[in-house]
Amino acid sequence: MAYKTIQKMLDAISYYNSVIEEIPENFDVHTDYLIDGITADNFVAGYKAYRNLIKTQNADMVASPESFGLITTDKKDNAKPANAMHYPYLWLFIALARSGEIKSGILYVNGAEFLAYSKGKKLSDRDTFPKNIESLMEKLPEYGFELTGYIYGEPADFTMEYKPNQYLLPVIRASVFTRCQEKSLVSDYACFNALMFKTPPNGKMDFADTHTAKLMQPQLVESVNAIITELATIGLSPSAERHHKHDIGWMKFGTCYQIYYREDRLDGIINIPDVRKNEKYLETLPEKYLNIIKETMFKGCKGCVKGECHARHAVELFGKKKTYCIHSYNMFYFPTELKDIPVIVDIIAHTYGKKRRCP
Repeated sequence: MAYKTIQKMLDAISYYNSVIEEIPENFDVHTDYLIDGITADNFVAGYKAYRNLIKTQNADMVASPESFGLITTDKKDNAKPANAMHYPYLWLFIALARSGEIKSGILYVNGAEFLAYSKGKKLSDRDTFPKNIESLMEKLPEYGFELTGYIYGEPADFTMEYKPNQYLLPVIRASVFTRCQEKSLVSDYACFNALMFKTPPNGKMDFADTHTAKLMQPQLVESVNAIITELATIGLSPSAERHHKHDIGWMKFGTCYQIYYREDRLDGIINIPDVRKNEKYLETLPEKYLNIIKETMFKGCKGCVKGECHARHAVELFGKKKTYCIHSYNMFYFPTELKDIPVIVDIIAHTYGKKRRCP
């Protein structure tokens, strides 16, 4: 979403800078990230340098947005924000890393690949790309980078070197291997959560290690971990994850269940297939949960299309007549305290059977 004013864009960059994590003195690094002959200690040193560089660049952009090409003009020649993102340099380094290979500390960039990203090729989970790439690249020598062969807007291959810290570029290249770079460009990866590197590129982080979990109330983290553990007993694991903001996440378990989590709140949604067929089972649930289902069902169908909906039928459900929607499942907001989780698991096991997915 575009920023309405230049100040809002700068405020967003400043806020992003404020939530970047401190890097611990030491952290675990899986061997898959130790490329170009670097050691775990080298990686730690390079990652600290990367984090500090991003912090410095963010602060410099806020202090002098014009010199970084962050301000442009509209058709009436009025000044406006050039970008619709708050992490242009982070985006740039990811695009460079994904377009190149490391040899002896030097990044060899495929010019055609980098140009494709510069023109809008999707990077991570975002379609947005910075419109000030030319200015960002021109500024790199001021931070100690040496570019050889780079031509703006051309598919020419080029090299990139950073002599102040020989481990910086290998770390940036290796860091894009983590799954967090693909699914969490506003959270774990962007906020420099070093704990993500103890998990191999194809692995899943422990939820408690995630950036968002570190901000959450302990009992909420405990509930999320219990949900993951208990759903695993019936063959379900997180099938999708994403972050709307650095402190707000979403996790989906197939089509059966999903949770939204944040610092002080956890919302769980269970999708129950064909309530009519499962009515007798649902009536055996404790009153607390049965009432949630009844209250949701009897709110009435508002329709999903103009005119008559073929999916709506008049039926008798839980002893009352109602208009029922026969779509594949109905969504119910269920409580997520530890005592509620076994009930959620039981409902899914009974209503979905072995398939654990909607019909």
